[in-house]
Amino acid sequence: MHLLCRADAGPSIGAGHALRALAFAQAAQERGWQVTLAGDLTMPFVHQQVRQLGVVTVVGFVDATGLRSAATDLGVDAVLVDSYQLPATLYEAARQTGMVLASVEDDSFGRRPATVVIDYQPGSERAARPEDGSALVLRGLRYAPVRREVVAAREYRLGSAPADGPPRVLVVMGGTDPTATTPLVLDVLERTNCPLEVSVASGASALPALMSESDFVVTAAGLSAVEACCIGVPTAVIAVVPNQAPGYRGLLAERMVLGLGTPRRLHDEPDRVAAELGAWLDDVPAGREMAVRAAGLIDGRGCERVLDALMAAADMAG
Repeated sequence: MHLLCRADAGPSIGAGHALRALAFAQAAQERGWQVTLAGDLTMPFVHQQVRQLGVVTVVGFVDATGLRSAATDLGVDAVLVDSYQLPATLYEAARQTGMVLASVEDDSFGRRPATVVIDYQPGSERAARPEDGSALVLRGLRYAPVRREVVAAREYRLGSAPADGPPRVLVVMGGTDPTATTPLVLDVLERTNCPLEVSVASGASALPALMSESDFVVTAAGLSAVEACCIGVPTAVIAVVPNQAPGYRGLLAERMVLGLGTPRRLHDEPDRVAAELGAWLDDVPAGREMAVRAAGLIDGRGCERVLDALMAAADMAG
């Protein structure tokens, strides 16, 4: 089985798309599949992870013609795309070349028909989705893609005891923090007047390990929130950009995280947000209960379930 994963990373779009594709690539490689990566993956810490994976990388296709060419040149059996920019015509192109197409979407963001559609946003399985000819739609947190580093951090945290001293709070505003939300979070944390040990991480390949060693995480409501929930650390989230809004609402509805709102709310109502955050930081049992629930809903096996479905679809197509 030869899988081509297509995604991009960059200052304007962040690293989430690429890191999700890498999670699927890791899981495919562990199955013995041949894996090729396509797209702009030059962001330093993303590039570092690609190098560690040791797979071939190629220029990313941008349309159906490019998909057909990539399939012919590389001899791939399946393509997984994680992009908001690529067109809906990819599905027909994949079928014409005998490939199966998997497509990751976030509610309506990145939506296109495919052989296998993945929308792991919490609560997505209960929401209406327009019929578009997709053969199989996998929805809900059981399909959340997490990297093997996250699973290792989850296992480490399960076997570790809480540290002594002031609570350790890790602030992570995604891979690039394009909205400069970190200073707002640091201001709110200071306003809580809680004795805290605060650190900031951005795009570090060791981020899962840092999360596992923290008592609390404050992060954007994207992939980093999913990873923190999987690891089992009490997490507060901020909907930093519009495409994070569906996931933010879903995480709150499932009682997995504390919701702090948007950067605008942190800017306009810092004392109110600080009061909410401070009360949550002080209520350790409630935070732990939330974290246990979150880790139960994101078990780290999402990639395996998706690849099982992709393999079954490839067998049927073949």
